[in-house]
Amino acid sequence: MNVVNQLYKEVDCNREFMDSATQVTVADIEIPFITLINSPKKLSTMTGIPTFQLLEKIIEIYKTESPDKGKHNLNYKQRIIMVFLKLRQDLSFVVLSILFKNVTAESCRMIYSSLIPCLAKILSCSSYWPSKEEIISNMPYCFKKSPNTRVVLDCTEIPIQKPKCLSCRIKLYSNYKSTFTLKFLIGVSPGGLITYISQPYDGRASDR
Repeated sequence: MNVVNQLYKEVDCNREFMDSATQVTVADIEIPFITLINSPKKLSTMTGIPTFQLLEKIIEIYKTESPDKGKHNLNYKQRIIMVFLKLRQDLSFVVLSILFKNVTAESCRMIYSSLIPCLAKILSCSSYWPSKEEIISNMPYCFKKSPNTRVVLDCTEIPIQKPKCLSCRIKLYSNYKSTFTLKFLIGVSPGGLITYISQPYDGRASDR
């Protein structure tokens, strides 16, 4: 939330300003939240997307893959930024409804749930298995003693909501995390590129 507060300082510092001709204060004008994300650094910090060019490309592909069939209070850009903001900052849907005005927390939840499958399909190509030549050409110095390394494997767990089904609770409960999780096997190249993501396993499953 510190990052969000810092962005809003740009607006707060002008709240005392008043236009004598119209007698309307800046505070009376609603400024869309995404207009505050006006630099690549802020975009990367808030959403994890490194450039506006990549953001626009994601929006373009999403429009093609999943065109709107009804009316939305938020445009394509606002909805996609909301999803990445949720993924990056782990903000609650209540907080998102405050940042993106004219939408309720439940609407934010529905937007998130509906966009995730399509975005996953669009971005699936970003994780690929590089060739031997690519890996060797990007081999860090710390792997000098292990030049044949192709991938580093490890498991990661993502917390999920408590399932209603009792048998599901037993399978999904992770003793290591002391909560309900999904477990993934992640493969990373020596250069730090994620090259493999497995299908999810229940939190009870061992890394082996």
